[in-house]
Amino acid sequence: MHMGRWEAGRVVSEANLKAAESSGSKSDLANCRYNLAAFLTRFGEKEKALENYHQAKTTFLSMGDEFKAALAERNIGNILKMEGRAEEALRSYQKSISYFRNHGRHLELSETLSNLANIHADRREYQQAWALYQEAIALAREHGHMRGLGNALYNAASVKLEQHHLMTALSLYQQSLQIHQRIGDKSRIAYDIGSVGEVYLQVGRHREAMEHFEEVERICREIGDRYSIAYCHEYIGRTLLGLGRLEEALARLRQGCELGSAIADGEREARARGWLGVACFEMGLIDEAEKNLGTAIVRSEKLGLENQLCDWHYHLAGVLLAAGRDGSENNRKAEDIAVRLSRDDMVFLCRVQRAEIDFDNASDDLGKARAVETLRSMMEEGVNKGQKARLYFECWRMLDSMGKKEEAGVMARKAAILYRELAEETDGVECSKRLASLVKYGIEI
Repeated sequence: MHMGRWEAGRVVSEANLKAAESSGSKSDLANCRYNLAAFLTRFGEKEKALENYHQAKTTFLSMGDEFKAALAERNIGNILKMEGRAEEALRSYQKSISYFRNHGRHLELSETLSNLANIHADRREYQQAWALYQEAIALAREHGHMRGLGNALYNAASVKLEQHHLMTALSLYQQSLQIHQRIGDKSRIAYDIGSVGEVYLQVGRHREAMEHFEEVERICREIGDRYSIAYCHEYIGRTLLGLGRLEEALARLRQGCELGSAIADGEREARARGWLGVACFEMGLIDEAEKNLGTAIVRSEKLGLENQLCDWHYHLAGVLLAAGRDGSENNRKAEDIAVRLSRDDMVFLCRVQRAEIDFDNASDDLGKARAVETLRSMMEEGVNKGQKARLYFECWRMLDSMGKKEEAGVMARKAAILYRELAEETDGVECSKRLASLVKYGIEI
């Protein structure tokens, strides 16, 4: 829905509620409270929305309308989940699921199973989440509920993306996109296209990612969805960063911060702020990078955004390291969160960064050698090609600074072989930058 229509819809809902209160009709009063709660949720007024859903549910039950009461219960669960009250949300979903299952309400059952699965996914209980998504998908397919099917496929894809099962996630997002295109739901189409773009961004296919994010932005401007436009600023900014277009990335991420603040979307503003810090660091703006990452950490802590908090601590540690200061505390915090969230990719990055910090802090060659040995030992742990290239690269830099030219040369050549292969698979600038460093060192590519 266009944002202006949401605002107009809220005004109409408030007027309808006043009229229903005057009329004395219990049915009108319950329905008006239920409708107003949806608008309040959209505008972030979650406590008011909860109050209206609870009052609507009580009235529906007093009228014997158990179906509407179950719908209100499910929406109560949705808000409780948004507020981080997972146990309460789980109980609300289970109550509504019981009614929908017992009364053959297949569409509502499919949608609520998917919502319940989201809670298990948030807890990293992926097996339980996947089983619930599969049930939701099967129900929606069997009974021809296209909207429920599209949403279940989308949510299942998001879990696979979080687990880094990227090709499975891509396939599920594309299936979801096909369904939402058939329905003609522009808002959901935008979500699907954006999520396909996120997969491409993760695998280093930045130009394809950019095409998808720009299409999302076009749709969102057409329908007036400012919340999703803020998402576009962040992801287009991140993609520009990956392509080495730093000035453009900086401008986009600043727009994301401004819009996130203007629409009072704390999470979106915090995310854009963190990536703005990363972009500043890439441009050599150390003070501004530290300031933005510090602000992102404070806001992410307040909002309970652990995934983002992990990223910002890691990047701030890198900023401090580059500035010749001790980033070990931020590195430790990032790794602790990464371990807790089972983010193996970030655990790897934190361990490499810790070795860099230890190397810089070492007072003698023995301490520096221990840092190199840490990286060498990580090469035997089943790392992927990109990770192994990074380990060779960092070993080369350390050994070269210690004056161990022969050993450094071996590491540099191994890094060059892998980065050359990776450069053919991705279109980002990271591989090119590292290859350029190796060429400058004297390695033939």
